[in-house]
Amino acid sequence: MKRNIIITCALAGILLLLLAVIPASAVDKIEIRGEVVDLGNDSFNVPSGSTTSGFGTANWTAYNFAAFWYDLDEGQQGETLYTNETVVNLKLRTIGEDNLVYNTTKQIIQYEVNDSKGLNVEKGLDVNGTKITGAVGGGYYAKMGWLGAEYVALDGNAKKLSKLIIEQESGASEKKTLTIGETWDIGSGWTLEAQAIDAKANPRQAWLILKYNGVTVDDAVASDDQVYTYVDDICWRNRCANLHNLH
Repeated sequence: MKRNIIITCALAGILLLLLAVIPASAVDKIEIRGEVVDLGNDSFNVPSGSTTSGFGTANWTAYNFAAFWYDLDEGQQGETLYTNETVVNLKLRTIGEDNLVYNTTKQIIQYEVNDSKGLNVEKGLDVNGTKITGAVGGGYYAKMGWLGAEYVALDGNAKKLSKLIIEQESGASEKKTLTIGETWDIGSGWTLEAQAIDAKANPRQAWLILKYNGVTVDDAVASDDQVYTYVDDICWRNRCANLHNLH
């Protein structure tokens, strides 16, 4: 799966905070059905890596439970819900404490700019999902499902998740050709503006202005075949994380 994130981490962290204040009344009632376990069948699906014997284990993934995150384009998922309960208790419709287990794993994804142009991204990961330090950067990032939603694992750390604002694929809404003075409304208060374009320079250059709620947070000159990266520190309860936004 090869994609290029335009705005991720720091912007996505702000989006995550915005989502937290949406009132519950704004969400419509949704019914989501999953595969029903046949309690008359003692041969349940055993999750990968399970070494427990003598247990009937019911196992749900995005393939049989629609509430989990699933990438329709690439068929990628990583969430699992299963029981480590005995068949006897399951037939009694009982699941004991700690016997219902939720698990999710991160997926390593290649940046489209790395795949198509061989360019690396500052603070990117290597193909194994390890953070690359220094100015070299990497060609991959980590994404994972969490309780049915799609997140980015910051610097490949599955314990630090941030919501995506926009991720470039092939859709028309995920691409934009800017003329001088034109602004791209990326979403959640973030905009990108082409302040000036020098088509005579070799390579060609563009002066980009990044704003949040109308306030400029960064401006930079980017050339052809160059990845522009905006880096910011976001603090939460006196803890700061170095997050990055990619353009």
